[in-house]
Amino acid sequence: MPAPIRVVFYTNLTNTVNLTVLRALANSEKIELSHVFFYDTIKGGQSSILVHLSEIGVRRMASKVIALISSRVRLGLGKILGAERLGGRSSWEYANINHLSFSVIEDLNKGAALQRLKDLAPQVLVVCACKNILKKSVLEIQGLQAVNLHPSLLPNYRGPTPTFWMRYNGEPETGMTFHLMTPRIDVGPILLQYKVPLDRMLSEESTETELFTEAARHVEDVVMQVVRGEFPEQSQLGSGSYHSFPNSDDRRELSLRLSSLKSTTAPRS
Repeated sequence: MPAPIRVVFYTNLTNTVNLTVLRALANSEKIELSHVFFYDTIKGGQSSILVHLSEIGVRRMASKVIALISSRVRLGLGKILGAERLGGRSSWEYANINHLSFSVIEDLNKGAALQRLKDLAPQVLVVCACKNILKKSVLEIQGLQAVNLHPSLLPNYRGPTPTFWMRYNGEPETGMTFHLMTPRIDVGPILLQYKVPLDRMLSEESTETELFTEAARHVEDVVMQVVRGEFPEQSQLGSGSYHSFPNSDDRRELSLRLSSLKSTTAPRS
């Protein structure tokens, strides 16, 4: 039996939508999940709290802080009641409960975190829902293939919040793109891509949870085929589009558009 493929996983500390991806990697018999790096989104935003709030909004920032505090409380209770009863509601909880090798970091591109990554010598770095932009210091490590899971049909809707903008623009469908990472954001060769109908009335988090749940069913095959060189890399065609973080006006406008949509589609009595 061939040796399992060495994989490192990288995601945001406060993320919940990609739990199924982490679970798929951890439970694969063909993959050795060597380590999980969690990007500390809370600490990373402290030096520029106003910018961070403008990027994700007060409500989402508050929900992330509450979720992190809740996780710490749940893990504390797990030590008393038994961790197996928790199940794990986030990737960070899951890593704790299942005693995965993990660390919480501020930047994978430099310092001790970068050296740790090099020492682990993974064959594949799987990245999803991670705000830390990776640079050449990571992406040019010899023998490493970096694969990103992006919740849109690239080259359209590059950037950090594709689901928001697809709901904002009234797109009828969304999708998932597995692509190789390059120093330019979301422009690397496509490995796998598929479409999914978009229900605009679902929240951004619910939509992405569904997308990453489906992606979890493919992640093992993508990792295996990348290492074997079996995927025909497909260059992204066309200029596509890039969208940055929405501002407060954008969020209000989306709320108005969805309210209007709801009123026009509500059944009449």
